[in-house]
Parts: sequence; C-alpha cells; structure tokens
Amino acid sequence: MRSAYLAKRLTRPLPTKDGGTLRTVAEVRAYMVALPKDRELSARWQHAAELLLAEADVGAFSKQIELALFIDAKLDVGPDMEHETLVAHRRATTLTW
Repeated sequence: MRSAYLAKRLTRPLPTKDGGTLRTVAEVRAYMVALPKDRELSARWQHAAELLLAEADVGAFSKQIELALFIDAKLDVGPDMEHETLVAHRRATTLTW
C-alpha cells in the first residue's frame, strides 16, 4: 500500500467511542488491525478492508468507515455531528453492511 494513500485525510474526522479520532487512512488501518475478531469478520468491516486494499476513493472509504462505526455503536456522535450523521446513514442504504 502506497504511503501517499495512507497519508490521505478522511472526508471528515471520525471521533470514536474508543477514545480516539480517525483522521487519515493510516489511522483507520491501525484501528482496523486492532478490531476484535467478531467486528473484523462482519460484512461492513470486510467491505472497508476491500476498499482499503484497493486504495479506493477516500470519499467512499470514509463513508464506509463512518457507517461501520455507526452500526457498531462506536461513532461518537456529539451534538454537532448527530443530525448530519443520521441523515447520511439514511442515504447509505446502498452501501454494504
């Protein structure tokens, strides 16, 4: 995987309930490597891994990561992000869960 791809910033920072904020593809990769097996094997994280390995468009990758975090109840949705996140996820019905 190219370091230029890993250095790319997500479309927006994704605060997690695990205590961190994911800002770059590299940070997401590190987060994904540390996932418990049950989460890692879910379709949503498998799809995220496929996007990562394909060095997919960062916008599509960011959306998939946000969706996976949201479904796992790990996205720290504060008041500023709550409405925007909920609207985005209602539109995400075509994404792989």
